[in-house]
Amino acid sequence: MESTATKKRTLARGTRLTGRDYVVLAVFGVLLFAVFMAFSIVCSLSATTSWFTHGVGAVPAGIVWTYVLARVPKRGAVALMCLLVALLGLVMGMFWTGPLGIALGGVVAELVLGAPGKRTAFRRVAAFVSFVVCFWAGHVSLIYLTGQAYVDMVVASGMTVEYGQQLVDFMYGPLALVALAAAVAGPIVGGLLGERVFKKHFARMGA
Repeated sequence: MESTATKKRTLARGTRLTGRDYVVLAVFGVLLFAVFMAFSIVCSLSATTSWFTHGVGAVPAGIVWTYVLARVPKRGAVALMCLLVALLGLVMGMFWTGPLGIALGGVVAELVLGAPGKRTAFRRVAAFVSFVVCFWAGHVSLIYLTGQAYVDMVVASGMTVEYGQQLVDFMYGPLALVALAAAVAGPIVGGLLGERVFKKHFARMGA
C-alpha cells in the first residue's frame, strides 16, 4: 500500500513540467506567434486595420491556446510559453513594449487560470482574453510613451511618415476604443472556438 509521502511525490512529479512539455510549449508558442504575425502582415496593409491585428488574430489563435492548455495543464506552462513568444518577438524586431505585453499577459493569464485542478472553461477563455488585451496594450502603449517620436520609429523600420502618423492618429481617436473592444471580443470567440474543438479532451480530464 502506498504511503502518504509516496503519493505526494507521485503527485508532485505529475504537476512538474517535463522535457516533452517544454517541447510542446516551444513548438506551439512559435505557432501562436506565427498566427498573430500572419494576421499582422494582412492587417498592416492599412493603418486603419493595423491595431485590429490582435483581436482578429485571436480567433484562430484561440485554438492553439486551448490546445496548449489541454496538452500541458500545469502551473507555469502558459507563463513560460508567453515568455518564449516574447523573446521571439524581440528577436524578430518587435518594438520592446510588445514583447513586454506578451510576457505580462502570460503572468496575468496564469493568475486567471488558477490551480490546474480548478481551471474551468470560463477561466481558460478569460485567461486568453487577458493575454490578448495585455499583448494589445503592450503594442499601443509605445505610442502614448513616445508620442510623435513613434512616427520616426516607424520610418526607421521601413515604412512611410504618412503611415506612421496614421497609426498615431488612430490611437488618439475614437476608433482606439473599437480596437480595444476587438481585442476583447476576438479572444472570447477564439477561446470558445478552442473549447468547442477540444471539448472531448477536457471532458476526459474532468475539467
